[in-house]
Formats: sequence, structure tokens, C-alpha cells
Amino acid sequence: MKRTFAAAGRCLITPLLLAFTLTYWSCRPNSTERENTETNINSAAWQSTPIQYAKTFELEYREGYKLIHVKQPYPGATRPYTYLLLPHGQPQPDSVEADAVVRIPVQRIISLSTTHLPALDMLGESNKLTGFAQSEFITSPAQRLRLEQGELTDIGSTQGLSPEQILSLQPDLIMAYGMGPDDGTLQVLHRTGVPVLLNADFLENNPLGRAEWIKFTAALLNREKEADSVFNQIVHRYDSLTALTKDVAQRPEVFSGIVYGDIWYMPGGRSWAATFLADAGANYLWGETAESGSVPLSLEQVFAKAHDAPFWINTADFSSLQAIAAADERYKRFRAWQQGQVYTYINKISPTGGNEYLELGYARPDMVLADLIKILHPELLPKHELYFYKQLPKNK
Repeated sequence: MKRTFAAAGRCLITPLLLAFTLTYWSCRPNSTERENTETNINSAAWQSTPIQYAKTFELEYREGYKLIHVKQPYPGATRPYTYLLLPHGQPQPDSVEADAVVRIPVQRIISLSTTHLPALDMLGESNKLTGFAQSEFITSPAQRLRLEQGELTDIGSTQGLSPEQILSLQPDLIMAYGMGPDDGTLQVLHRTGVPVLLNADFLENNPLGRAEWIKFTAALLNREKEADSVFNQIVHRYDSLTALTKDVAQRPEVFSGIVYGDIWYMPGGRSWAATFLADAGANYLWGETAESGSVPLSLEQVFAKAHDAPFWINTADFSSLQAIAAADERYKRFRAWQQGQVYTYINKISPTGGNEYLELGYARPDMVLADLIKILHPELLPKHELYFYKQLPKNK
């Protein structure tokens, strides 16, 4: 059986961790105690779901089991990862080589990213989340309530995860994300022996492709039918909104982003952000570039091209025009700043610092698109009120 990270097999196992590991596996419920065991051994009970927009994962349905193929598990990955989803009580097929084996339907999930949570909520499976890293960033009302009631455990920062605490929660799997083969957080997770699945939704360049990762989660829960229903509604609304801007007479010029360090990372023309702006009826000034990631530029390079653009979108978490100017006086030279046409995704911030755009926004591109259309073409959605986005005031 392959390991997702070769280094994980060489990690030091402490006596305490070994004791937790043995307790974890000995105390887990057997197959006769698991929910829906009998019906889920038969693959005929599953409803397969097609992948239409997502490019970084595939679902494969075989007799008696499922396979998830994550084609790009992390940036720069040189091979895909395969996850075997096997019903409780079903023997593991010898012919399948996988990076992790997960017994389904899963009952207890640990997650490391807020982007994983909307899928659980939309599938009606919020209670399957057992542990979460840095729960202060959660905005989901259902999960906030579970935190308050002690049904969801905060496992701390991803930089200081405790294998012992993870094992004490007896998870069926850990849903994580990776930034490379030497990711230290993932090496710690692999030490637990719990299946680790990499959710690479953030590598999708299409808004609907990213939202379609609900089907990744659904396959683990045998909720493909529900996922199809939810996703099809999102696609229908997104397409209906895009149709509104198809024949607009004017496409206002737009630029995006802000300087980090000395670099302005402008979204490339094939990026997730650029797709949103095009669908919202914008003339995105870097829309013709070939990059699917970002284009590194200096502030002066951006000013040369965008100084007269009427709209400036996605200025990170700056809360006012004055806050932007305080970071760099040169921002005041942009027409969009001078006319107050600066918008960013800070309209829904929780008391503990969570940003709903960074959680629900990725799962609901239709809601994001509606906001962008309202900003750029308010006459097309006269009754819509901005949900994720906010027009920055002059002062905080």
C-alpha cells in the first residue's frame, strides 16, 4: 500500500502515541455497529455522480467500492493520489493500489480548512465534523452551535497539531490540504495512522469547478444524490446570472488585488478570480494573460495600466480607503480610490474573526457572482443587496 508521503513512514513513533494508536483502533466500532452498513455494502445502492466542471479530481465507481482520483493533490504535484472508498465489512480488493483506504459512509471527520465545511452543511451532514483546526475562523451557524455545545473539538493550530488529541477523537478520516511533498503538517497527520485525504478545491480555476468539490465529500458519505441536487441548483443560478451580462453594452474596466511585500499579485487571465469578473460583465485589464495563477507586478506597473479604471475589486481585508492609503500613499493616485469605487469581501466577518467569503463563498459561486454583477451593473439586479462584498468607506 502506497503512502501519500514517503517521509511519513519514517516518522518517530513515541510510546505515548503508540498507546493512543492501539487504543484508537481497538475502541473503534466494528462493522455491525456502523450506520447503514448493510445497505452500503451493495454498490447498487449508490448513485454515481458525473464530474462536469472540476478538473482536479475524478470519481470512479466499481463493483463494491469507489475510487477518488485527485489529479493534482497539491501545487506542482507529479502524480495523482488515489483514495479507495470501501463499505464497512467489504474486503479490500488486492488489485487496487491506493494512497489511503476509507471505510464508508464516514461518521467522524476532522477538517483543516473552512472551505470543507459548507459541503457538510449543504448535504445535511454537519454532525459528521468531529474536530477542526483553529475553529475561531468557522462562520457556519450550525458548526458554531456545535462548538458551543461541545460536539465539535478545536484541535488547535495546524502548526502545532497533537497526534494524541487527533486519535482521541477517533476520526474515520482527516480532510486536509497540502502545499507540497514535504509539508510538515501532513507528515504529523500521517503519524496517526488515520486516513488523510487531500482536498485540492483551491487549485480549481473555474468557480463552478471549485463548487463541484461538494461531490468529493458526498462520495465519502454516500450522499451523491443530494450533492447532485445542490450543485445543479448552483449551476442553474450561476448560468442565469451569467446570461444577464452576456450582451451588456458597457463592460467597465476592473483591476484586482493589492501589494504584498513589494509585489502586486494580479490574478492571471485564466484564474478563478478572472473568470468571475468576466462572467460579471467586467473588462478585466489582465484578462488576456495566460496565467491560471497570479501575475507578479510592481505597483507602478499596475498604475500604468489601471490608473483610470473605474473599479478596484478584492483589496484583501482592508476596511477603508484610508486604511489602504495608510499602507501606501501611492494607492490614492488610482481613479477608483479617488471615486470610492473600491470593493472587497469583508461584509460578513464573525466576532471571532472568521470571514464567510473564505468559507461559504467558494461553495456558492452564484452568490459571489450576484455581488459582482450588483457592483458593476447594478441595473441588472436592482433588488440584490451585497452579501459577501462591501464598498469601502472613506474612514473605518
